[in-house]
Amino acid sequence: MNVLMVLAKAGIPIEEVPIHTIYRDKNNSSSHFRAVQDSIRIYKDIFKFMLSSFSSFILDYVLFSLFMIFLPHTAALVLVANIAARMKSVLAVNGDSYSNNCHEDNGTIIRNGVIYRNKQTTEETCVLNWDGTMDIYQPGQVDLQQLVDRGAYQSWIFGPSLLDESGKAKDTFLTWDYIRQSHPRTAIRYYEPGHYCLLLVDGRQDCSRGMFRDEMAKVFEDLGCKAAYNLDGGHCSFMTMKEQVANHPYKPEHEVEDGIFITEGL
Repeated sequence: MNVLMVLAKAGIPIEEVPIHTIYRDKNNSSSHFRAVQDSIRIYKDIFKFMLSSFSSFILDYVLFSLFMIFLPHTAALVLVANIAARMKSVLAVNGDSYSNNCHEDNGTIIRNGVIYRNKQTTEETCVLNWDGTMDIYQPGQVDLQQLVDRGAYQSWIFGPSLLDESGKAKDTFLTWDYIRQSHPRTAIRYYEPGHYCLLLVDGRQDCSRGMFRDEMAKVFEDLGCKAAYNLDGGHCSFMTMKEQVANHPYKPEHEVEDGIFITEGL
């Protein structure tokens, strides 16, 4: 199988960066963070938030190769952990569950450069391009030829987007009522071509209630992201790092139709 995203194509160097553990003072509402540098070095910064009301895991990485699984409705569902182990993924999370009840038979599905479906949707669409850039389209803005011209590589149709065009946290969100509540969360964020973050928040537990959208948006603004997009959450929220489960899901891992897998090259 070919390498699905080559850093050289975008002129992005591979570099090691130190792990940081981030602690936020429970009594500090200003969201300032202090970093404690660890001696271990890997290819991304790892941030773990320790708060009284929720716990979350943020992995900031310079991309090697990003691959997504895509299963048609008739296929058997899979566990993210199993596929991650098979692919020897550095990092893996669940995707947007493209065929759930809210998105079934609508929206544009692009997986690993292949356009599987091109239909209008009432949701925002997030697109990762081959050059490493990320675009978020409003309902009615997705144009197939434009996506082809831009070099669309992956797309997601869950949402909502969480930052405005200036990278500031939004205070209104395009989504349905259920998503407005506090839930386990998975989200992807964009800094620059080849530089992204993945967020996973545990929830529905005494130790972690999950996150509201405005809380996620504020975290992403504080981290200096240019764009951020909410993926499927709830029971689907699941993250692995190397061969270890990174989060603490409130139920056993849920089988899914799609996932995001970061590898060192396929």
